[in-house]
Amino acid sequence: VPWLLLPGKTTETTELFSVAVNEAWEASGNAGEVYVTGAVGFAADLVAAFAGIDGILLLVALIVVFVILIIVYRSPVLPIFVLLTSVFALGGAVLVVYNLAANEMLTLNGQAQGIMFILVVGATTDYALLLVARYREELIRHESAYQAMWVAWKRSLEPIGASAGTVILGLLTLLLSDLASNQSLGPVAAIGIAAAFLAALTMLPALLLVGGRRSRFIYWPRKPTFDPEQAELTSQSLEELEAQSGVWGRVSRAVGTRPRLG
Repeated sequence: VPWLLLPGKTTETTELFSVAVNEAWEASGNAGEVYVTGAVGFAADLVAAFAGIDGILLLVALIVVFVILIIVYRSPVLPIFVLLTSVFALGGAVLVVYNLAANEMLTLNGQAQGIMFILVVGATTDYALLLVARYREELIRHESAYQAMWVAWKRSLEPIGASAGTVILGLLTLLLSDLASNQSLGPVAAIGIAAAFLAALTMLPALLLVGGRRSRFIYWPRKPTFDPEQAELTSQSLEELEAQSGVWGRVSRAVGTRPRLG
């Protein structure tokens, strides 16, 4: 049966066509087996091969990230909070993408969906690493966990926002691609990054403060303790801090002198 895989045809359509051909052959009573080849057969085989792979990829990614976070944080609680934030971000991204696809505002395919799953988990974890590290530093300088989080949040907003914005703009350039699969991937992945950005700066801080005044317990067994001497550093100027920071202070001064080159 001649068949052309036109741009408007989806992989689901080609799979249904392949199944229909096989059922028609069996109903005819002819001996032997029939195989659909060409673009239709290739697309149907791809659909069958990758069926359910999104769930497997997501599960493997979460397990790998959990193990890495255990090694990095050496705390059993923090990795759980970070993964909960990642899953929350993924759920928000899926909800937005599903509704846009259902209203035919964008085209969704298996490739874009699978990449978005991994991208959201990875991006949320990266943003969480920055916020959690900054929060730990501020817990040493501030006796109040709420004050420490407020300072950490303000100082993390700009770098996380810059990172997310750069990635989103880069992904949206895929809309200029001639391939329909790339055009679909651009906005879908961009929505995922936006969801990761929002979750890392909203849900994660809430989880980190779930213990109130006792929020330091999330870093157990290496809980940061308030140090009055470190608290005094918050009132120092940038030049004074750089002078006390050794080699990294000199790096900071060099970058600050010529920021564009740095």
